[in-house]
Amino acid sequence: MPKQDYYEVLGVDSNATDRDIKQAFKRMARKYHPDVAENKEEAEIHFRQINEAYAILSDDEKKGMYDQFGHAAFGNSGGGGGGGGGSYNWPNSGGSGGFGFGASDLDDFVNAFFGSGRSGFGTGSSQRRTQAQRGRDLRKDVEIDLEQAYTGIETEFTVESYQPCPVCNGRRVKPGAGFRTCHVCHGNGAIRNMQSTFFGQFVTTTTCNKCHGEGQIPEELCEECKGEGRTINKEKITVTIPAGIENGTRMRVQERGEAGIYGGPSGDLYVFVFVREHDIFKRVGKDLFVDIPLGFADAALGAEKEIETFDGIEKVKIDTGIQSETVITLRGKGMPDIRGRRRGDLNVKVKVITPTKLTDGQRQILCDFAEEGPQFHYEEKGFFGKLFDALTGKGKKN
Repeated sequence: MPKQDYYEVLGVDSNATDRDIKQAFKRMARKYHPDVAENKEEAEIHFRQINEAYAILSDDEKKGMYDQFGHAAFGNSGGGGGGGGGSYNWPNSGGSGGFGFGASDLDDFVNAFFGSGRSGFGTGSSQRRTQAQRGRDLRKDVEIDLEQAYTGIETEFTVESYQPCPVCNGRRVKPGAGFRTCHVCHGNGAIRNMQSTFFGQFVTTTTCNKCHGEGQIPEELCEECKGEGRTINKEKITVTIPAGIENGTRMRVQERGEAGIYGGPSGDLYVFVFVREHDIFKRVGKDLFVDIPLGFADAALGAEKEIETFDGIEKVKIDTGIQSETVITLRGKGMPDIRGRRRGDLNVKVKVITPTKLTDGQRQILCDFAEEGPQFHYEEKGFFGKLFDALTGKGKKN
């Protein structure tokens, strides 16, 4: 039986462009695919012819040979694999036989059949119904003084957020009302559409626009929240800030954020604590630092000074002849440890103040002091003295 002209098979003339041939193939393939045609046996024959014709006319080299020699250019092989059953060639697939196609051609084909929506082959891409959603986390910044960080405090603040509706308690329906099964999706929450193509069954799944994926519809919406299940309200929250907390610490208060949606859990509240700088004390980790001014006489003779701390008055012993910038450490008098471990230290730095205004009596006393001898002890050793110390080890520090 003589073969039918390939151009006639696709329904185009011999001057058809590549685009014309491609579109004709799609049109004919959709029309004669055995899964969609009523007479499947006849459709199968036409479908093989369409595939064979396209295998030749979509290839520039084979098309040129066909235009010059007709079917004789390919002997009994037909179109290079087109005559056998079940072997399909897709536009611009790069081969004359087999089941191959490019991504762009697949997109063109899907759009030609079903538009640009999401789709899937075989059993289709499943889409889950709307699930319970966790509420949004909230943040609250709190500023405290260093004294409050030292002792720890309870602080109260107001948070504005979505909370469960006080009327329907988050159910979204009027008290006493219930839910009924969605008549559009029959409780599935999604709608499946199935169409047949020459690839097989093609399934698209979309969220039901009636129940928004829940599968059920409220019989009567709550008037307070309009079916949202949440309302915006202001809530006072008390948080305990532990002693020893550091600047920038984040505290988590579970389930005090916004209420969830569709019965989901509430979010969390994150409290960020910022400690203001102190006018007198400086904090480094758990340690506190403070400067203490000291007069010339107290530095020379020694003294006992009192400093005011967060726990009350602390006495500091000043040794005789203490030098400026000397640090006196009071162990365990610093910041508490937030985990209950050893407290930090209080470091007192001595600042010897040189008097700038003297009375006549003070000036006379200092003059008498200067006449009594050197104001500090300093012994300059000669070269041989230094050499002797180096050889005997007397100059080394222990």
